[in-house]
Amino acid sequence: MTKKDLFRIIMKLLGLYFIVYIPFSILPSNITFVLMAPDTIGIIWLIVVAIIVLLIIIYFLFKPDILIKLFKLDQGFDEDRIDLPNFNSEKVLKLAIMIIGSILIIHHLPEFMTRSLVATKVLIGGENPDYILMKYNSQKDSIYWITNIVNLVIGFFMLTKYNLISRLLMPKNKKDKPKEF
Repeated sequence: MTKKDLFRIIMKLLGLYFIVYIPFSILPSNITFVLMAPDTIGIIWLIVVAIIVLLIIIYFLFKPDILIKLFKLDQGFDEDRIDLPNFNSEKVLKLAIMIIGSILIIHHLPEFMTRSLVATKVLIGGENPDYILMKYNSQKDSIYWITNIVNLVIGFFMLTKYNLISRLLMPKNKKDKPKEF
């Protein structure tokens, strides 16, 4: 495998991570921002954010060579080839799926637990509900809480079903064998 191939794989894996992460993190916070004070500037902001997010995903998934050339990632190495014995594209994909699932769980579990604790305190009545509702906007809080739940479910699914996901994402070759690097 060449160093350019390695950086292509890394960029595409980051693109997959962005596909999972951005719709459930960046976009909900911006949609909440627009819903709290709907005006023309907020709607324009949401459109600009959506376009930027779409461009990031397109460049990382479908045009990684442009990014590699722009940031000169393949320069400064002693050798052009990187040898990874017994490591084919299917194994790289499985590893990436497990890493992305782990990152999702690690990133969203603490916030989910905090928001669940706040909701429990309000329901049980151990805390002053007016104080908690002033501190945590209830509509915004429930959107983030649901977003955390969805991310945790996706992360758990990616960790437990990485074989199924890798089979769905692997291109079908004539020989049905994974490509060796």
